[in-house]
Amino acid sequence: MISAKAGHGQSSISCDTPATALLLRDAHKKAIRVSWDDPKKAGEARPLGAGSYTVVGYRISKKDRSGTEWMLTSSGTDLGKVIVKPGETLDYKFPTKLDLRKGVNVNAGAGRVSASFFYGGGGVTIYRSGKRIPMPYSLLDSKGRAVGSGSMEYG
Repeated sequence: MISAKAGHGQSSISCDTPATALLLRDAHKKAIRVSWDDPKKAGEARPLGAGSYTVVGYRISKKDRSGTEWMLTSSGTDLGKVIVKPGETLDYKFPTKLDLRKGVNVNAGAGRVSASFFYGGGGVTIYRSGKRIPMPYSLLDSKGRAVGSGSMEYG
């Protein structure tokens, strides 16, 4: 990881996950976007004033072996806290594994099914090649047997 040193009282944040952006909210409710869009500069520190911040959104983007770009985004009112100390660089770490099963809310009725996907307090959207991907689902009866399945589209 490359992590630049904060200089002469300057505070900063770094993240070693390439193609990443964080949306933060400061104590005055001001939104601040910090990004590492250039994969060659992943881990480099970005200036950020000392203080307490709330993560309200993020984006992680990566290409698979075939060159297809996958992107995971999340937004919410409180996805975590970030505290940057005066003159220091905070190394921000994303979770290494996202288990979406714990954050799926499903409502069924009148022949319709709606689902929301959450992770860490925020809604999650997954993109492939810049487009939202359909999410597969299975409807189970009270004994756990599949009684229906399909693919949900966003919207």
